[in-house]
Amino acid sequence: EEDTGRGVKIGIGLPDLARKQLKAFLRENADMFAWNATEMPGFDPNVPCHQLTIDPAASAIVQRRRRQSPEKAEAAEKAVK
Repeated sequence: EEDTGRGVKIGIGLPDLARKQLKAFLRENADMFAWNATEMPGFDPNVPCHQLTIDPAASAIVQRRRRQSPEKAEAAEKAVK
């Protein structure tokens, strides 16, 4: 078994049999998956680029703060902790 330091996360909700089958499938077909754009022959790496078009003359607009009721604020505080 080859360990390349690459990993795939499998959800804990998957039954054991399906988990074993998925792991076996991924190991058998590992050469079919690409981890980065350089491993994809014939693929232009410039295609999947992220870019935000922002008008430099535009000014930021500050939105009005929306207050919660004390009950909701307390529940949110407890949920975050």
